[in-house]
Formats: sequence, structure tokens, C-alpha cells
Amino acid sequence: MFQSVDGAQCAAAFKEASMPTTTNTTTSVASPDTTSATTAAPADDNAALAAAAQQAVATIDTIEAALGADPGLSPKDKIRAAKFRKGAGPMVSTIGDLAQQQQLESPAIPVALMLSLLARANAVAPLANRLAAFVALVNDIMFAAQSQAWGMALTYYALLQRYAKTDGTLATALEPVTEFLAYRHPSTKPAVGQPTQTQVRAATKAQKTLATVAGGKLANVDLLKPGATPAQAPAAGSNGASASPATATNGAPVTNGGAPPAAH
Repeated sequence: MFQSVDGAQCAAAFKEASMPTTTNTTTSVASPDTTSATTAAPADDNAALAAAAQQAVATIDTIEAALGADPGLSPKDKIRAAKFRKGAGPMVSTIGDLAQQQQLESPAIPVALMLSLLARANAVAPLANRLAAFVALVNDIMFAAQSQAWGMALTYYALLQRYAKTDGTLATALEPVTEFLAYRHPSTKPAVGQPTQTQVRAATKAQKTLATVAGGKLANVDLLKPGATPAQAPAAGSNGASASPATATNGAPVTNGGAPPAAH
């Protein structure tokens, strides 16, 4: 059925086209012709890779048409369906043989159909295994290229941010990029009223600073709880007595060793 489609050859061509070619990276000054040839090499590699990808897509389309137009399964369909256990193939055959021997076969679930379905799964199993490796290869190629490109872009973005501090036109042009980088999926945002990770780090740093000022009296302040107040430190004096001057019942300060002045 698949003799006209050479999937292995297509995969090999795609892998070969995806491998970057090595160029000579000497530090000598190159002539204009050499420079243009060097800069054109990556474009030629990408063109070959794009052609190989298109060929692979066409091959997969041909294979898909040969497999037949079976309806796709939704996630709910897969949840409801019986799960085929690993190594259960021989068990299906044994159960079918025993059911026929014991004359238990039912017209509603013919054994022949059961064995035919098992053979259908076995027929496409090699393709599934090969496609898994092929998909892993394609994902690795895409991930490596995107990762390197994004890392280089972030490096340039950091430099552009510095220039944008004194260039209003550049700052305006960078706004879409800044907004894109600032976006966070709603699932990653803290609940309403909860501090963000940046705020938590800032508060932790500030608390360490508070522990070194005011004689450590503010060390117990919890900046993540705005309504909290620091614990009162015991004042100087014996038995925790207050160091502030005592006052008499009339509001005058107590003198003479704690005895109130005589009333006149």
C-alpha cells in the first residue's frame, strides 16, 4: 500500500537538510565576493530545509490518504474507550480462540472482527514508532533554532533599551516588544490582594535592611502584612519598667526619688 512513498528516505533528506553547514570563521579581511557568499550560505540552507519540509508534508498527506478516512477521536472518546494494555495482543488472540472453542461467540461481537481490528493496529504500529522519532527530530530542530534566535533577540533588546533612554523614537518603537515581554498568562498571576514574586523579593530585601536600623526595633515588621505593627521592645530599666518619667495624678512629673511634690 505504501510502496510508492519512501518515508524513510524523506526523513533522511529532511534531517540532512536541517543540519547547519559549517563555514570557515577566519579573522582575515574577506573580499566582497567572499562576504556575500558567506552571508548567502544560511539562506541557501534554510531554502533546502523548507523544501525538505514541504516534501515531508506532501509525503505525510499521501500516507494519510492511504490509511483511510477514519473519524478522529475526541479526548472524551478516548477517556470512555477501553485502554489497550501493553503486551495484550497475544491475549486477544488467545481469548478469541477459546471463545470459539467454547462456542461462546456472539454475532454482536464476532471474533473475526476482533482479530481484524488487532491486525489493523499491528499494521500501523511500525509507522507510529517511526513517526514518534520523526516528530521528536522535528521538535528538536525547531526548539534549538527558536531558542538560539530568541536568546540573540533578547541580547539586542537589552542593548536597545539602553539606547532608548536617550532616544524617544526608539523607545516608542520598542513599546510593542516591551508589552509583549511584560505579558503574563492569567494563570500565573497571583490572586487579588496577594503580593507578586517581585514584591515578595523586594519586601524580603527591605526587611533585612530594617533589621540593621533603629537599633533593630523594626526587625519584626512584616512588610507583606500592611496592618501588622512591630512588637514593642522592652524599655531600659529594671524588671522592664518604663524609662519615661513618671507622672503624678495631677500630671506633674514625679521628682525626689519618685515621691510626688507636696501640694500647696
